[in-house]
This record gives sequence, structure tokens and C-alpha cells, in this order.
Amino acid sequence: MTSFFFIFVLLKNLDVSKKEKKTTKKVDPSYPIKNEVATVMIGLMTVFLITYTFHCTWVTSEAYSSPSIVLSAKQHDGSRVIFDDFREAYYWLRQNTPEVT
Repeated sequence: MTSFFFIFVLLKNLDVSKKEKKTTKKVDPSYPIKNEVATVMIGLMTVFLITYTFHCTWVTSEAYSSPSIVLSAKQHDGSRVIFDDFREAYYWLRQNTPEVT
């Protein structure tokens, strides 16, 4: 939400000259390249948002591509840790639940 507000503020700072009225605008000497900076920032925000969308799509596809009840992770030293708590819980349920249920 804040990125859209940021883009709105940058768009507000762009000077779009209209051909209907020919008025001379006084240029603020303290900030001479306001349009260029605003345009670059809008471009950067657009690139970041598009990159974030592709990243989220990739992470989601990796997460849902091979669903499993056994999870694995890497520790800080690079060794792999396997979490099979779900599998052990299902085994416990199978052992402690009557067949009739």
C-alpha cells in the first residue's frame, strides 16, 4: 500500500505540459531535475514490483510442486535436517486407532 502512495506522490511531481495553454512556468532553481528523478523512481518501483511478482510466483510453484509430509531444511553448517513429525503422527494414529473407525 505504501508503494502505491509513493508512486502517486512521484506522479504528482511530474510536470506534464499541456498543449492547450501556453504558459511559462517558473522553474524551481533548488530542484532542477525534478521530472527526471520522478521518472527514474517510478521506473525503479515498477521494476521492483514486477520482480517481486515473479519471485512470489516462483516460490509458490516450488512450494506446491512436490507436496510432502516430510520436510527438510539446511542448518548453518550445510547439513540437512529432516522433519518427519507429520509422518510419525500419522503412524501413531494408525497404531492407536481401532480399525472399525
